Amino acid sequence: MSFGNMVYGGGLDAALSNTGNAYAHGTVGWIGKSTDTSKNLNAVKVTSQTNGFDASCSTSQISIQVRGSATLPTSATDGVILGEIPAFTDANTLTTKTITFAQPSTYPYVWAVINTGVWAAVTNVEYVYSVISSDTDTIVYPVISGYSVIKKSVDEQTPLPQVAAIIAPLTVRFELVAPTVCTLNFQTNFVHRGELFTPSYLGVVGVGVSFEYKYAQTKAGVLAAPLQRFKNASSGMNIYDRNPAHYGSATVVTAELLQAGFYELVCYGTAHTDADSRNGLVGLLIEGGRGLNGLVITLAPNASFL
Repeated sequence: MSFGNMVYGGGLDAALSNTGNAYAHGTVGWIGKSTDTSKNLNAVKVTSQTNGFDASCSTSQISIQVRGSATLPTSATDGVILGEIPAFTDANTLTTKTITFAQPSTYPYVWAVINTGVWAAVTNVEYVYSVISSDTDTIVYPVISGYSVIKKSVDEQTPLPQVAAIIAPLTVRFELVAPTVCTLNFQTNFVHRGELFTPSYLGVVGVGVSFEYKYAQTKAGVLAAPLQRFKNASSGMNIYDRNPAHYGSATVVTAELLQAGFYELVCYGTAHTDADSRNGLVGLLIEGGRGLNGLVITLAPNASFL
């Protein structure tokens, strides 16, 4: 089911299926659909027309927000904010913006809200899902039988919530056929985002990351397996203000001997303060479309600690 006010051009369904454009006769356009609640929704990608999001070749300021609701919305401002990006200057070209959520969503109704200076126009609205861990048939666990290296990073805007939540792109799964030494190296940079909110928050925010894993002797058993803390696998700091100390970083280096079986390793991230209850006050730092972060996991079967 599609909904919203961007009914002109090809209309809602055209933009939601990447088969045509959709626009609204006004500076606020919203477009959405019912979602697949069997999966976690992590982000929404919104693509402009070739003459920009305002459909006028002008350089107006654009802001994009994604909202979710348990009930069918009747206006752009219904529901709750799942994610948003800072205002930017429109360009006379085809542009795609990715709005990543602070926490995965299973809301049945999710929509994008585009604020422009003229009209609001898009050619594609794409919903980015990840599989919920209960969907065991579609999850792949690569078999590790020899020395292996796994590398992950996050290149999308990733605001962090007040309550620690999984950073989905850093999830790693594998099957070990023998006892294996797992070495984990992770580094990330953070950026204070409080000036993007209304009202703004420019004060101290505590940030942190930690790694945990599930283990089971069978693939099906991973779902019900309890999370275990990876030893010495957490790091954090305070970003004291937006200006001038608006950057931070965290590093995790550790190793642990893992037994044969199936593993799901996850990274939790949080940005928290008692002074403001809003999510997303700090996010992972992304510059030039590349994340300033990296996770490297080395798996060495039959190795031992000296």
